[in-house]
Amino acid sequence: MVFRPGAIDALPEELDLLGVRRPMVIAGKRAAASAVFKRIIDSPYVQQVRDLQAETGVPRRLRDLGVERDVLPEVAKIVMGERGVYFNPRPVRGPQDVENLLMEAW
Repeated sequence: MVFRPGAIDALPEELDLLGVRRPMVIAGKRAAASAVFKRIIDSPYVQQVRDLQAETGVPRRLRDLGVERDVLPEVAKIVMGERGVYFNPRPVRGPQDVENLLMEAW
């Protein structure tokens, strides 16, 4: 699990669930919202999940599954033809959005 400060822009409903109100983010208090995410990522609960992943050998990244980095652009193009893209809560503007996500998971 990687902390991405830019994620606060894409997760307004999740921020509400965590007690970070959208006005906090909109009003330029991104640092406060980022601090909340940082506390969550650094929490003992997240560490327990990481420990369980390590203990059970569950892969954390696509490369751990043997996925080659050079296939990701083609996978992104294929994914664009899947109907699930339409129902994705975050709008997917094109294959580059999918490829960016795949690169983060790689």
